[in-house]
Amino acid sequence: VDAIACAIANIVAFGSLVGRIKVIESFLLSLIGAFLYEVNAQLFWRFYISDTGFGMRIFIFGGFMGLISSVILGKK
Repeated sequence: VDAIACAIANIVAFGSLVGRIKVIESFLLSLIGAFLYEVNAQLFWRFYISDTGFGMRIFIFGGFMGLISSVILGKK
């Protein structure tokens, strides 16, 4: 179930980058995104944040990752 939530979070993050990145960048972003998603999940677990249905993990992490990735890429 956590892997599905990670995949959905990566899809949310890719939403802000559609048309601006190529195949290798999307591959690297998915690898980095999976690692950072797990760090985020562990922080949720350590601080005892109740997240029923993975909603906060998916949309907060995915949106934030997409925003940071867009800022890093700049205007193309």
